[in-house]
Amino acid sequence: MKKVLLALLLVAAFSASTFAQTNSNKNSQRSEAYLHFTNARMLADQGQTAEALAEYKKALDLDPGNSSIYSGMAETYMRAQRVREALDAAQKAVKADPDNIDAHKILASVYTAMIGDQNASQPITEETINQAIHEFEEIVRVDPTDQQSYLM
Repeated sequence: MKKVLLALLLVAAFSASTFAQTNSNKNSQRSEAYLHFTNARMLADQGQTAEALAEYKKALDLDPGNSSIYSGMAETYMRAQRVREALDAAQKAVKADPDNIDAHKILASVYTAMIGDQNASQPITEETINQAIHEFEEIVRVDPTDQQSYLM
């Protein structure tokens, strides 16, 4: 009986130790991801798009489900007029967190830009218009005080 109890105590102690290490590793990765995210934001603000995107990718490697990282990346792509990549990153942000208002705003901007692009090689589709409307509805759902989205 004493051996069984001792074995159970050892298993419990080992499990707690392993759990603490796992949590510590996750926190360390999340901290490192945040550092890359912050560097990316600063680089993007300085107009260093390629470097900023490289930092966002490093952050995503460490925290692949982080909606804020995808949003920042989408915003950087939009500033660089890389619309398709901005659309992809913003969609990933919304998938990771449906309440990420920044991602919805970026998507709304992308669709609005596509609608307003008079140099577009393809005509505006009803689907693009409906997607823009949907994004403005999502913005209002997440933030009912956003007057500009109501107007759009």
